Amino acid sequence: MSAIEVRTLTGDAELARLSEIEGWSFGLPTADSSGWLTRGGLDQVRVAVQGTSVVGGLLLVPMGQWFGGRSVPMTGIAGVGVAAEARGRGVARALMAATVRELAERGVALSTLYPATLPLYRSAGYELAGCRFQVEVPLGRLGVAERELEVREIRDSDFERIRAVYTARARHENGHLDRGDYVWNRVRAPRAEPARGWLVERGGEPEGYVYLRQKSAGLAYDLALTDLVAVSRGALRRLLAFLGDHHSLGERVIWHASPADPFVTELPERGAEIELSHHWMLRVVCPTTALEARGYPQGASAGLDLEVVDELLGSRQRLRLDVSGGVGKVTPGGSGALGLDVRGLASLYSGFASPFALALSGLAEGDDAVLARAASVFALPMPTMPDMF
Repeated sequence: MSAIEVRTLTGDAELARLSEIEGWSFGLPTADSSGWLTRGGLDQVRVAVQGTSVVGGLLLVPMGQWFGGRSVPMTGIAGVGVAAEARGRGVARALMAATVRELAERGVALSTLYPATLPLYRSAGYELAGCRFQVEVPLGRLGVAERELEVREIRDSDFERIRAVYTARARHENGHLDRGDYVWNRVRAPRAEPARGWLVERGGEPEGYVYLRQKSAGLAYDLALTDLVAVSRGALRRLLAFLGDHHSLGERVIWHASPADPFVTELPERGAEIELSHHWMLRVVCPTTALEARGYPQGASAGLDLEVVDELLGSRQRLRLDVSGGVGKVTPGGSGALGLDVRGLASLYSGFASPFALALSGLAEGDDAVLARAASVFALPMPTMPDMF
């Protein structure tokens, strides 16, 4: 077999071929795949070429991700697909390895993805680092009747204010996306079909909003929410009342949120069904950049000597992390008292796994004192992400 080359997409013929591959890989019409790649930006598409044939590809999604109250530059990986006849040749591994190396050369701090399989992405240095939960509640059980605040349909001119409301809330949620245009387009027009949106205001100032679609089943329907955000308790309860007012023909409301999200904990009665729908994986591409970009617990003041091993990038780095006042500073060197595989660093970085759990899994190494100090430095709330990309 000839070598696999990974490069940017070139020309309409390659777009058509990759659209066929993506469509078959994800059970979508070819036209839908082509539209999705185009909306994502053809300059962000990478293809795997063997000989003269496109045999796979993926889409890069530049954005940010909130950790410790700070937005860390992150590139999402979406739509990793391989032609059916080319599977088993290492195409996906070559595609991911080349992509990680490209991100490292560009100095990107982090990369995140939703895995269809774990071994492939672990071989590229990704590890489980957070969760996506789905919440379902019968509309008749929302049980909130507060309608003091004004609700109106969202207008195009509202978007910048809505973005500000989202950011004000998301920055406090560990793992949430600092959305770029690609993800915002998925919120406002999932699968290129517009969602309807309503805004909650107090004295003309936005305090919450919802984007949703009706999913019909005969006369009844479910409300499928693509976004649900509030920055005040009044807006939160007004949105719950707004959704509950659909109960005459609506059956359920479905959205994605943490089990500890206020929209879940504010429900007056039991009845919410919460299930883990996906794990997402994180890759620390540039450790120094990533460690300095995220936030840390305000009360933590400690130094930590790390040794990070990254087999794919062929590096073994000793780094000294000093944390104070919620900020981390990294300098080269140190004793390397806490040894971490780059996959272990990903789970520790996000707050998904404790240093003690990582040591048990063979992804971290250090004595109990070092592991305890790492736990205090990297302590964050449960990392969750409501968005798919």
